[in-house]
Amino acid sequence: MKKRLVSLIAVALLCVSNTLTACTPKEASVPTTTTSVEATTTASSAEQTDVTTTTDKQGTSTQKDATITQKVETTKATTTKEKVPTAATTTSKTTVVTTRDEVTTVVTTNKAEQTTTSSSRRTVSTKSRATTTEEPVNQLAQIADRINNNLSYPAEKIATDKVLISGFEKQWAFKHHPALGYFKGRLYAAHTRGYEGEDHPGQHMVVSYSDDFFHWSEPKIIGPSVKGTAGETVVFPVGMFVSGDRLYMQYYIRDFAAECFDANGRFNTKSSWKGEDYCYLTWTDDGENWSEPKNIPHGYILGQGLRKSFTSGQWISAWGAQFFWSSDEVPNIFNFNENHLTNEQRADAKQRNGGKSLTESSWYETADGVYHILIRSDTGYLWHFQSDDGGKTLSDPYPTRFNSTNSQLDFIQTSTDFIIGVGEPYNPSRPWDAYPLQLWISKDGYNFNKSYILQDEKYQMQQPGYSKGCYYAYPSLVIEGDYLYILYSKMKEVIEITRVKLSDLKK
Repeated sequence: MKKRLVSLIAVALLCVSNTLTACTPKEASVPTTTTSVEATTTASSAEQTDVTTTTDKQGTSTQKDATITQKVETTKATTTKEKVPTAATTTSKTTVVTTRDEVTTVVTTNKAEQTTTSSSRRTVSTKSRATTTEEPVNQLAQIADRINNNLSYPAEKIATDKVLISGFEKQWAFKHHPALGYFKGRLYAAHTRGYEGEDHPGQHMVVSYSDDFFHWSEPKIIGPSVKGTAGETVVFPVGMFVSGDRLYMQYYIRDFAAECFDANGRFNTKSSWKGEDYCYLTWTDDGENWSEPKNIPHGYILGQGLRKSFTSGQWISAWGAQFFWSSDEVPNIFNFNENHLTNEQRADAKQRNGGKSLTESSWYETADGVYHILIRSDTGYLWHFQSDDGGKTLSDPYPTRFNSTNSQLDFIQTSTDFIIGVGEPYNPSRPWDAYPLQLWISKDGYNFNKSYILQDEKYQMQQPGYSKGCYYAYPSLVIEGDYLYILYSKMKEVIEITRVKLSDLKK
């Protein structure tokens, strides 16, 4: 009996010893956060760094069934000569974090921090809850987080042609809202002109055309400002597109209420800007003569990017939080299917976006037939929502890692594996600079990892005015023949166009 008891005790002690040995740090199985990238990371011997940490605003937020919140902390480091010991190799699913200077791989563990050092000897650390089998991962947030325009590498300047379409005029010191179209062998460039500031009474719409890109006609008023309730109206274009044998122009008219003017009839920029907005459509069959404007339902604006889907053959467009589609061979402007983010979706996104609304948008599609809509957030990064059923439903919006200034950005594509985005990178110290004019290319719709600087001239504003600024703003894109054409305003007082050879972009 005693011998049997001693034997049982010995076996128990051996089990405890094996259990403790199996849980040493070198062999322990550690739960990790799950992302779209799998990798094996090895922390190597490197010089220790003094790290100044700032929090990146682009954390993934939770909503409804979403249960993971990640905060990525970017760092600035100063190198010292003190060595750090070599860490053990860890195999896990990892988060790839992009900074301006390098790509750093970070492994996060349950209630712990683990940091690897990149080749440029800078560090990125994270603090995050681990994902368990009981906590579902928000796939929409993960999809949005994959979309990036890696700014950690320098973009090269590419050869372009550029033409000043409309220079500074003291009488019309405000010029903005560019819209570009191509129709029957001609380029058409529309924009607004105003007396001094953005969206002030008296602002009207003009259009110019060119047969050879280099020479442009005098601007012709096709959307005049007229007498409104208490002052002149405001007119601005929101999109130009071709359907069948017609070139269409969509635009808004804003009629300010009397309370927006002082006793002398002067517009008060500090007023609440109350009034009524109206949507109009005009068209031309010959490029010279434009129809009488037709009132269209409020908000029924197809925007700039109306083009045919490569995967479904549908005509698709996105404008703001709205999404339009038509299966007609020649689409009827008044017969588009329309869907939009709900008020609840927009309110929730605004709350998660620090109180800032989602505004202008553009779209592209990927080879799996998913339509991706990227939308301005004014927080340094675009947000994303999508439709994977041809527009019938729209997902909740989530933040991407596509860095973008507080201005409109436009996308266009030649195929599902050659997607182009044009805009300006975000500078947190000067968020309204919109500089330089830059182009990004993606072959999968997620990694826009090839980039070119199109223009980097710092134009000097000639006359200050309300809401004027941005070295480059609101690019409008057209692909025709061998070229990509980009129309934009500069400091919101001159209009310029640039073109770049597609063959140069595909090298």
